[in-house]
Amino acid sequence: MTSESAVGAHFDEETSLEALAYEYSQAEGSGKGPTKAHWDRAREELARRWLQGAPSEGVSKSASKPSADDLRVEEAMHLGR
Repeated sequence: MTSESAVGAHFDEETSLEALAYEYSQAEGSGKGPTKAHWDRAREELARRWLQGAPSEGVSKSASKPSADDLRVEEAMHLGR
């Protein structure tokens, strides 16, 4: 069974990923929203922050790093936007 704190941390990670991908998209003037390149860049940035011990705002340091499978599922969920 997954704890509420783990679910909350995962939600925060998803929210941070989505916000960062959107930010990259807007900075480039993309009117269609984030592309795969924006999602990849956001994932890399969040992974870098996680590895440096500085998780994105609102994400607990105890949150586990998402697996490659989690990231693929999350990307598939957001590509339809």
